[in-house]
Amino acid sequence: MIQLVDLPTSLVPDQLWTVMEPLLPGPQARRQGGGPRRADERSALTAVVYALNSGCAWQRIPPCFGVSAPTAHRRFKEWTLADVWARLLASCAEKCPDAVQRERTAILVDAATLRAGLISPVCSPGSRIG
Repeated sequence: MIQLVDLPTSLVPDQLWTVMEPLLPGPQARRQGGGPRRADERSALTAVVYALNSGCAWQRIPPCFGVSAPTAHRRFKEWTLADVWARLLASCAEKCPDAVQRERTAILVDAATLRAGLISPVCSPGSRIG
């Protein structure tokens, strides 16, 4: 059984993070004076993956991930607009030798596209997972 402290590592294993990190868009420039520091990308990704896998409402994301629910939802929208999910699927198919990780990534991308109201690249005609 996965303990709550192991949840972030189990949701976003190092292999997935290695593929995902270069695909994430950089933070937008802030006006002088800035505002609060941007939340950690991996923590935000973990919260997003939790919401996608569990199907929970964004406002129900537990605080154990280290980012607020609005931050997780905002990143999800940023990454969806930046086409990160489709690029993740393509990149993982190329860089992940582990078939289980490719399958988990395909499920994640499918959940993300369904949640965003998009047509899933996983289920589109002619697509292949492995």
